[in-house]
Amino acid sequence: MKRTAFLAGNKLFRWIAIFVLLGTTVSILKAAPSTRPTYGGILRVEMIEHLMTIDPRRWPSGPMQAAATERMDSLVFDHLVRFDDHGVPQPALAVSWQHDALSKRWQFLLRKSVKFSDGAPLTPEAAALALQQLLGNAFEVSATSDSVVILADHPLPDFPTMLVLGRYFIFRTTEDGSLVGTGPFRVAEWPSGGTPTKLILTANESCWAGRPFVDKIELTMGDRKSVV
Repeated sequence: MKRTAFLAGNKLFRWIAIFVLLGTTVSILKAAPSTRPTYGGILRVEMIEHLMTIDPRRWPSGPMQAAATERMDSLVFDHLVRFDDHGVPQPALAVSWQHDALSKRWQFLLRKSVKFSDGAPLTPEAAALALQQLLGNAFEVSATSDSVVILADHPLPDFPTMLVLGRYFIFRTTEDGSLVGTGPFRVAEWPSGGTPTKLILTANESCWAGRPFVDKIELTMGDRKSVV
């Protein structure tokens, strides 16, 4: 079995770059100016695209919608793997991974003591259930005591790279049917019915990678006036 191990990365500031891509109007309100980062404030963003859901199981088919959804979902959910600045797969919820000689069986060792934003622990069973729903019947996903095991019927030499991109986020479904993740923010308000125009996210105080500096993100969707 080939094994790859990495050190954990810092993702405290990744959401700033994400919103530079998401919207053309970004403002941060703070109580007072500061020469160093301080906690607090609201990040307000206007974006062109309308997001009907952030559920990774309901992935949009259009490329613009898919790109916007992926950026938004990355604020609420995490992948097993992430890219560094050079496009090399690095740890996220998985701290290491290994595969068999044919690259058909992959095993991802999960980071310990990670919690979803509702306080429930991230378990191999929860991660396996989420990935099985997203990968589909072409894959067999199972859990061990500390890992997620994914078995494919064909070689996947670049499988970690595949898991970085698109819909392959780890989520948990709560009793009321809503989804929670392990990312830096949690959904505080998503209007029901019709076409949602405003989404509010609040800081996930227990995020494994550290609490984000802003307290809240207010996102206005479908704002064609923000086109430059």
